[in-house]
Amino acid sequence: MKKRSMVVALAALSGCATMSADQCASADWSALGMKDGNSGETLKMADNREAACAKAGVTIDRVAYTSGRSQGLVKYCTPAHAFEIGSVNGRYDGVCVDHNETDFLVSYKQGMALAEYKSGVATARSRVSDAAVEIASITEAIDGYASGATEFEAENHNEKVLLMWSKRKYLQNEVIPFWQAEVRRGEKVLDRFDQRGVYGFDVAELAASKDRRPRPYVGPTEQEAREMFSEVFANAASKLRQTSAN
Repeated sequence: MKKRSMVVALAALSGCATMSADQCASADWSALGMKDGNSGETLKMADNREAACAKAGVTIDRVAYTSGRSQGLVKYCTPAHAFEIGSVNGRYDGVCVDHNETDFLVSYKQGMALAEYKSGVATARSRVSDAAVEIASITEAIDGYASGATEFEAENHNEKVLLMWSKRKYLQNEVIPFWQAEVRRGEKVLDRFDQRGVYGFDVAELAASKDRRPRPYVGPTEQEAREMFSEVFANAASKLRQTSAN
């Protein structure tokens, strides 16, 4: 899957706009307004700038700032940019009300759908990794009993080993194949998106798979108990033959 890179000007996490006295005195308010508009800033940024400059005895040019900000918002409030913002879970602060917000929001929600889908694929990869780690841990525990490195408990040790054996089989035969298939399916969808881009892509293909789950684990069955003991006996017989051959 090809690497995805999106250069996104996100709605700024502005907090306070601090400006020094020199910055206030020499500010190009139209350019600052355009910069803030390009970043999707609300008018709170203008208020913050105004408060900072008032302390320095400088009055901002609200008319120039507002005009510049409006020009910046024209570039910010495009459907393509909205999709980019949504695709990285960027914040939108409602600044496009007067700049084709309807189309902006449609694309923004499509971008959010892509972000959710990517998150689902990442989760599927994580599930595969987690299951592999658990399988390794179970195998180590079972091998410990088989080798004698770990002593059996006085009671119920057969049941304990059967539980571990059954869970390992479930992880190997159900969980890992399921999530590996989800990863492959998800990557194919994302590759198609890369090839087509936002305007040639049906967002319905990004239907999240969050409700898809592997078959739930129900514990060891009688059949699994027979399989486990057959495996144990087969291994024991194999070791006995090897010992006899030596």
